[in-house]
Amino acid sequence: MKRAFKLEGLNCANCAEKIEREIKALEGVNFASVNFMTSKMVIEGDDARFDDIVKAAQRIVTRYEPDVVSKEGLAMSIEPHQKRIAEIAIGSGLFLLPYY
Repeated sequence: MKRAFKLEGLNCANCAEKIEREIKALEGVNFASVNFMTSKMVIEGDDARFDDIVKAAQRIVTRYEPDVVSKEGLAMSIEPHQKRIAEIAIGSGLFLLPYY
């Protein structure tokens, strides 16, 4: 099973690395990634113990970053500023198209 989480309030790159390392060491975890820049955590592990893996991962996150709020399934959503940047880039490209 694989799930993605948004770690709202993650503000320590070193902590993100430590969180990732500890989650990877959990029994039953096949893959784990904590991306500080996107505040995204992805965990893949054994189906039979996945709920326990997620609970343990949340305890690890809380130990390093007590104020972080973990929201499941929201890691893939586009942040408002990312959407605006995409709109500007597309608009700029369309504006310049007649000049080619």
